[in-house]
Amino acid sequence: MDQQHVLQRRAIYTVLQEWLDEEKMVEALLVFEEHHKGKPSIAIHEYLTRINHLFEQTMDTRQIRRRLMEVLVRRSSDLAPDPMPMLQRAQARSASEVFDLQPSADQMALHTLISELMRKASAGQRKQLHEQLAKQLAKRFVNGSYDLLAQYLISDNPQYLARFDDRALQDFFTVIYVACCEVLGPVMTDQWFGSAVFQIRQNNSAAGERLNRYL
Repeated sequence: MDQQHVLQRRAIYTVLQEWLDEEKMVEALLVFEEHHKGKPSIAIHEYLTRINHLFEQTMDTRQIRRRLMEVLVRRSSDLAPDPMPMLQRAQARSASEVFDLQPSADQMALHTLISELMRKASAGQRKQLHEQLAKQLAKRFVNGSYDLLAQYLISDNPQYLARFDDRALQDFFTVIYVACCEVLGPVMTDQWFGSAVFQIRQNNSAAGERLNRYL
């Protein structure tokens, strides 16, 4: 693993644990892993803006940024240990909890539609779609939600959807639509979506009705 990445993660942990409890610390680290690893330390302001909601009081971004910059130039022996084991435990807990929940009938209808759309794609189109989806998901989902939705797309397992509310799944469906438009163009995308929705409504009118909450 890139040594600079590890040092940045240790520096973030060293500084932010003064402000955040373990649960929020894990969330802050997940945002770093999903969106900021590999970026230069100077990009830390963008990172702090993204995690601003984790702080109970208004965050003094300037003070925290200064502290992080100070810590980043220290010897590595002065930093807290790498928090990766804590992060891995949290991710393992999250993964095991996925399978405790069952998707609702509404979520199953959405899953049927997404599966139908993906089946229409050729192998080359699917590869491009997954690349586009990774970019779009990274803009809209954080805190482990990105990982769950990425796992859903890879596994085609609707249990991953059970962790999300309607609003998040509406966002997810929008992401899929945007990615399809990027890869296939708007005209073909509308044809695909229209025929997939029509097919579901023909085969199962109740499932077709349930789709309305996501479209």
